[in-house]
Amino acid sequence: MKKSTLVTLAVVFTVVVWGSFAYAESIVADIQFPFKAAGTELTAGKYRFEEDLKSEMLKLRNEETGKGALLPFATRLSQRDEALVVFDKQGEQYYLSEVYMPGIDGIELKAATGKHTHVKVKAGK
Repeated sequence: MKKSTLVTLAVVFTVVVWGSFAYAESIVADIQFPFKAAGTELTAGKYRFEEDLKSEMLKLRNEETGKGALLPFATRLSQRDEALVVFDKQGEQYYLSEVYMPGIDGIELKAATGKHTHVKVKAGK
């Protein structure tokens, strides 16, 4: 093979591999209560939260059932070192409100309006 072909293949491979890291980050959290996310009601369970930096959407999916939702970001939040999912609790209802993945800005989602408290759930990769 020509040297230029090998160099081109190496560059393409690098762009594809690094591009996949730049556009998709994910964490998994075991949520112990049912909750709402952008109007969708979801059951308790282990959820994968995946951020697509290119489209600025958050995808969440129940690891067991496959049910989930695609959510637009409301705003970006400052980075945290830990993987964390935050819910607004209003009465007995939980609303997904913030997601933090290590190394990238956090995500704020439209959640509860009015008076509420926060419930934090630690997550992992």
